[in-house]
Amino acid sequence: MILIDGYNLMMTYDAQGRKCPNKSFEQRREALLHYLSNHLEGRSVKLVFDAGGEMPHGENRGDIRLKFVNNADQAILDEVANDKDKEIHTVVTSDEKLRQSVEQFKVRVVRSEKFLADIQDKAARSSAGPEDPKPPPPSDAEVRDWVKRFTDAPPPED
Repeated sequence: MILIDGYNLMMTYDAQGRKCPNKSFEQRREALLHYLSNHLEGRSVKLVFDAGGEMPHGENRGDIRLKFVNNADQAILDEVANDKDKEIHTVVTSDEKLRQSVEQFKVRVVRSEKFLADIQDKAARSSAGPEDPKPPPPSDAEVRDWVKRFTDAPPPED
């Protein structure tokens, strides 16, 4: 599972030019969720958000689970510390204090900027389409014709 510091990733997402000035905080969160659900299909992902005040109910968006808590950093650290089955293989955050705490549990930590860049790189590679297939080898007749055209030697016998 990929465990993501939700607002940390959202602020990075916004900083990379995806923020629309007329969008509310909730609309920006929805835009991030839409982006991730399009690019992380088939991956187990949990986004943890600080809720502050009234907490929305957690929900699922395909393979993405949402969790709203009073303190996202502490909730992420608790999940990592209690992950006895080693289901969490990556934590995404650029929060230095959280990164250092998570790394003590030998869990891979990826900065939010790198995580988004990796998604963009993968999307660019997949949109480029498959490489041209390797052409088939020449037939025996083509080889004999080439030998005849480009050398003075007699063509090979069958």
